[in-house]
Amino acid sequence: MVLVPAVAALAAGAGTAGFAVSSVTGVGDPVLPGLVALAALAAAAVGLAVGGHRRASGVALALAVCTWCLAAALRALDQGAGPHPASAPMPYEWLYATSLVFFAAFVRLDVSPPPDLGRRAGDRARWWALLVAETAVLVGGVASAVGGVLAVPVAHGAMTPTTALLAVYPAVWASLAVLVVRQGARSGRTSLGRRLLVAGLALLTVLDGVWLADLVVAPLWSVHTCGYALALALVLAGWSLDRTPAAALQRWRPRAPVVLAAVAALVLLALQPLTPPEVGPSSTVAPVATLAAAVLLLVMALGEARTAQEAHRLARTDELTGLANRRGMHEALLARGPGDLAATLLLCDLDGFKAVNDVHGHAAGDAVLVEVGRRLRQALGEDALVARVGGDEFAALLPDRAEDRLADLLDELARKVRRPHDLPGGARVVVGASVGTAVLPAPDVPADVAGVDAAVRAADAQMYARKPGRTPGLPPDPPSPRNALLAPG
Repeated sequence: MVLVPAVAALAAGAGTAGFAVSSVTGVGDPVLPGLVALAALAAAAVGLAVGGHRRASGVALALAVCTWCLAAALRALDQGAGPHPASAPMPYEWLYATSLVFFAAFVRLDVSPPPDLGRRAGDRARWWALLVAETAVLVGGVASAVGGVLAVPVAHGAMTPTTALLAVYPAVWASLAVLVVRQGARSGRTSLGRRLLVAGLALLTVLDGVWLADLVVAPLWSVHTCGYALALALVLAGWSLDRTPAAALQRWRPRAPVVLAAVAALVLLALQPLTPPEVGPSSTVAPVATLAAAVLLLVMALGEARTAQEAHRLARTDELTGLANRRGMHEALLARGPGDLAATLLLCDLDGFKAVNDVHGHAAGDAVLVEVGRRLRQALGEDALVARVGGDEFAALLPDRAEDRLADLLDELARKVRRPHDLPGGARVVVGASVGTAVLPAPDVPADVAGVDAAVRAADAQMYARKPGRTPGLPPDPPSPRNALLAPG
């Protein structure tokens, strides 16, 4: 697959050289070698896309280059059009604009490759919507900003609408180059391929800026045109040489660009009364598309936030009881920092629960766990964080020392847990609770691991010392690793 783009690149170089020589010397018709160069350049892009390592961005780059070459070919065949048309955009100008959009999509895909979408149609549709919206914000935002800046000069006749339209091109090229540089810096990747890609985009910025400034006089027109071929060749070479793994590239999250693009679009829409009548509705396309894309990205971002919030909640919630789980309690303990008051930690282990599982089955045991969790939450109040941290183990974090009411609180907990539990089959069972407590002092530093660890060990040892059948005076069993709340597990 390397042979096709290599041969095409040589043909493009030969055709470009023939075009330049014929244009400068006046010998022969420069159109034919120019068309050969464009066709070869397009073939090189297609060849690289087919054999490339990042297929999505390669396809976008091939579409961009082929569309640009088609526009250039139509322009070369239209000998009546000068290097700086002053009338309304010609048909090939729309092809140039389309190629610009494809180039923006290519850069968006190259700096932030698509994830593994699997076979879910919904994920693929969402990704395509994201790509289209971010590309629209990228191009439409820049176009709206340029339109807003140049609206007054166009309204006063100091600049033609076509010149204002052409000003979008260097602005977009420059924005794409900045995006590549920024994402490369964030990912720590500055390969030769990335440098060539930025060089190609920078050269396109300069060439379109020179064109816009009307500095391309007839003798230099051919050299200027060859510059475009060189710029596209740099972009193609940069993409093909860049072997940065997709996993090493951080996802582009255009939060600030979306806001700036929406503001620019609103400003341009507000300046519509100044737009000359001959421009027509074409000046509203960019801002309207930008606003629509910004709204779509906002809706998708809100959906992502809700999904992430729900995933965060589920990861910290016990599926059976609806209480916090070990991870939720772990984070609550370590979230305490300077400014928080002392708190009370309770560890509770059920007595006789194994017999419930053995005699009545796990469904009955689950029903008992759910009911115990409900009773604990009822006894401790809304201010306490109650968690199931193991099979039949619970923990609670009270937001105060509770020393004056701790004895009554423990009695109430034991009484509520010992109340008979009605099982679905009609049977009634009774379980007990061994509770250990410890005071969490007011932390002096954020995430006071040492203080939390000491409190957990003290409460755990006390809980096992209170287990039925313990011999007074004997040391308790070592703290159970199941109650190691410092492990987020």
